[in-house]
Amino acid sequence: MTPNDSDPTEKTYRDIGEFMVTFSHVEACLRFALGLALDLTEEQIPVITSGFDFAHLVRVTKQLYQSRIPDSEEGRNAITYIASECNALNDTRNHVAHGLWTVDPSGVQSSHISRQSLKENVKFTAPDELPAQTEKAKALVTLFTVLFLVEAGREFFKRPDVRKAWEDFKKFLTPASD
Repeated sequence: MTPNDSDPTEKTYRDIGEFMVTFSHVEACLRFALGLALDLTEEQIPVITSGFDFAHLVRVTKQLYQSRIPDSEEGRNAITYIASECNALNDTRNHVAHGLWTVDPSGVQSSHISRQSLKENVKFTAPDELPAQTEKAKALVTLFTVLFLVEAGREFFKRPDVRKAWEDFKKFLTPASD
């Protein structure tokens, strides 16, 4: 079956599904980041972090990572920015998951009443609004992946065998002086 972008119902369902799957990847990255901060094993991460809802996961992870870099304002600001983007994405997820979706020939929209303000908010009336949020979520997953690789690399280069191999490699790169 070929996707039909001219059918607003089909496109909306596909956009909702892609957003929710991508959001789940952001959540998994956050759980992994918290597990790294707590020095948990891969088996312990889901057991320990499963009790955290997304907003709490963001708060705790932010706090732990900021406490690790008290002398780096730039680093703390970056962590605050990432946490803010995660929180905004969670607001979108709440709207997607709990909103009343209407699809008709004139367009699509989701109406959601905030538990805090008790006011109705209508979103996703523009055709690219939800796909743009999905792209933001994908960018966060990419950012987390890079951060994990950097963190893993830090630990990797502490291993004595890797350090020796690195030193041997550097000797190979440095021309011998006669």
